[in-house]
Amino acid sequence: MAEQVYASAKPNHNPPQALNGGGGGQPSFPPTKGQTYGATLPAYRPQPRKPPPRRSRRRGCCCSCCLWVTLIVVALVFLAAIAAGVFYLIYHPRRPTFEVGGLRLAAFNVSAAGHITSRLDLNVTARNPNSKIAYLYDAASVSVFSGGVDIGDGSFPAFVQNGKNTTLLATTLSAGAQTLDSTAASDLRKKTSLQLEIDVDTKVGVKIGGLKTKRMGIHVRCVGIDVGVPKGKAAAPVASPNADCKWVLSPKYFKFPFPITLTMIHMGFSGVVAFFLVRVFKVVAPVKMTFQIYATCVIPISAFFASSLWFGNTAYLHISVAFIQMLKALMPVATFLMAVTCGTDKLRCDVFLNMVLVSVGVAISSYGEINFNIIGTAYQVTGIFAEALRLVLTQVLLQKKGLTLNPVTSLYYIAPCSFLFLFVPWYVLEKPGMEISQIQFNFWIFFSNALCALALNFSIFLVIGRTGAVTIRVAGVLKDWILIALSTIIFPESTITGLNIIGYAIALCGVVMYNYLKVRDVRASNQLPTESIPERATKEWKLDKKSDLYSDSSNNGRNIASDAGVTASDSFSVDEEAPLLQASRVPGLKST
Repeated sequence: MAEQVYASAKPNHNPPQALNGGGGGQPSFPPTKGQTYGATLPAYRPQPRKPPPRRSRRRGCCCSCCLWVTLIVVALVFLAAIAAGVFYLIYHPRRPTFEVGGLRLAAFNVSAAGHITSRLDLNVTARNPNSKIAYLYDAASVSVFSGGVDIGDGSFPAFVQNGKNTTLLATTLSAGAQTLDSTAASDLRKKTSLQLEIDVDTKVGVKIGGLKTKRMGIHVRCVGIDVGVPKGKAAAPVASPNADCKWVLSPKYFKFPFPITLTMIHMGFSGVVAFFLVRVFKVVAPVKMTFQIYATCVIPISAFFASSLWFGNTAYLHISVAFIQMLKALMPVATFLMAVTCGTDKLRCDVFLNMVLVSVGVAISSYGEINFNIIGTAYQVTGIFAEALRLVLTQVLLQKKGLTLNPVTSLYYIAPCSFLFLFVPWYVLEKPGMEISQIQFNFWIFFSNALCALALNFSIFLVIGRTGAVTIRVAGVLKDWILIALSTIIFPESTITGLNIIGYAIALCGVVMYNYLKVRDVRASNQLPTESIPERATKEWKLDKKSDLYSDSSNNGRNIASDAGVTASDSFSVDEEAPLLQASRVPGLKST
């Protein structure tokens, strides 16, 4: 490579010429290179370095307070986890069990007008498997259904069940003043046996030594009971069914089947907290938001964000928590399809095969679902695609405008707009039902629920800031497994079959491969490819050769270059090459 020669090292063969008829003689024609290039080069004057902006003391105090509050909350959670572990090792608590000991349909008749007359004798056995824990039961209401028709109601008395105790409960149930339509009455008359479902609602408290807890509502459901219909005056024989009885938190005492209202509570609470963090405590600085950006970017994103929350929360009314987590494995598939449709991603063979693998796994898992519901599945899949479209719109609309929103500023701008979008479907769909239904509103339950939703967004912000993409994606996979395991324990209706596990495992393999490909692409984009180094070296050499041609300039141009301590080649190459690769980082290239 040709040696780079500084302009100040060459002799001055052409004395400087005065331009525009000035002193020192007439200018030569045609003009020399120094008159053409040297006179147009601006003098290099180093700009003073601006000091970094000072952080306000008030903002620093608020950040410190938030940090200490977070540390205290984490410490309390850690101590609570330790206490729970010690309590489990000492008492080893287990849930009580229930089973139907016997059921006899003594009388059953459906009149021509559709009135039901029935009498059932029911025996239920309750067992307490704990030795150091006692259960305190209130009076329980019992209902028997057949195909959704209530054929008998009764009650159990209150009782106390000590450790290692078995209690036998007996009652007689009879039909209430219920009238059926002609079709339902005709179907019941034709049946020789009835498939029954028993529902028991009560409140139960826990007693450990001298400590008593507050009583909470539970709901016991026994299914799989088949009893014969009595013929004439002869009663049907006593059935001893092998009924499957499970109990959950009672919807009678926690009745709030309004997902849109719940989502609006989340959005309102998150928006208020984000407003105080941004405007009052100034923990996070707001971005430069104009009306045009808000109308063209934030409003569409808020609409799809509200839709994803609406449809996703509505799915919980129809399908189990475990199956919802299995369906969420479709999230990479939906995101990839939306990104390819909007032009933000390219259709790649390896990613497409991963998406096919995930889809096959979810299809197998859905086929193995016992309580499959097409309405709940449609709600959940619609929410997944709405969330995917929101993510793609965030990338297309906000990132191309240079706006970066963390979870705090995202809630500050998006939560109020999402609240307004949810108001319309709430007014049409849920407001009429809320006026006629009996709602059990508990402030602390809703407050803790909204606080958990807000903590989820903040935890995402903190985890992303302190870890990398690999940790985020691995934590997401572990979260899904933990949610599925806990849902099967807390919610007995979340039954998992072998096909569920096989299908979700196949889908999870595709998700893990997709995460690996995305992390690999991110790392590759942050590093300079090795094959581009020779091309950049050749380009640098050509620029150096060009600087040798421009070095025969006037004293004005040479003095500018020599005073600044750089050559003309540096002035031409800095704008194009400096942001990409420094010359000192290329092996074999150096200035002499």
